[in-house]
Amino acid sequence: MKRALCLVLAAAALAATISLAETHGICRVCGEWVVLTKDGAGLNRDWSGTCGRCGLREYLNGTAAEGEDPDATVDRLGDESRKGWPGPEEVRYVRLEDGTLIDMRHFLAAADVGQDHNHALAEILGWMVEVAQWVSGQESGAPLGGNEDLESNRAGALFADDDLDADGGGVGDQVVDSLESLGHGRITGASGSKDGD
Repeated sequence: MKRALCLVLAAAALAATISLAETHGICRVCGEWVVLTKDGAGLNRDWSGTCGRCGLREYLNGTAAEGEDPDATVDRLGDESRKGWPGPEEVRYVRLEDGTLIDMRHFLAAADVGQDHNHALAEILGWMVEVAQWVSGQESGAPLGGNEDLESNRAGALFADDDLDADGGGVGDQVVDSLESLGHGRITGASGSKDGD
């Protein structure tokens, strides 16, 4: 009787954890569950992809040219980010455990400025860009970019000022560690839109 009750409780806990209204996959790098879509049912065994954390790490580590140190990679990606997002759409917006959203385009541009100057100047310049967008009527600046632009600028500037290390391993590893040290929890996903689609 106790065993049957334990099985029923375990099945209920599993059902609560894995919603049948979602389709899941398993990250090919770390083995964690990934929500693929909010529609569907259960596990898509044929899916071969990465979770947001591993996808971001792989993309950034893969951008470094042979022999290029992380400082130079951030400098190059920051320049490219000011012209448009240089990476794959599925890692543009990174969501942290508490729901904080980081726009990697803003993160890398601010990190580039932060490593050349300091995080305070990078954050001030980020605010100025948001105000200019708001004044000119651009949706991105309303209201002053929303929380993801300003938080992304701050996170990138702090990364360059405090965490970027030429001898600290791949830039992807350093960025993931830095984002997860901000106090918002682990990276829970990455996507090409702010809504997580």
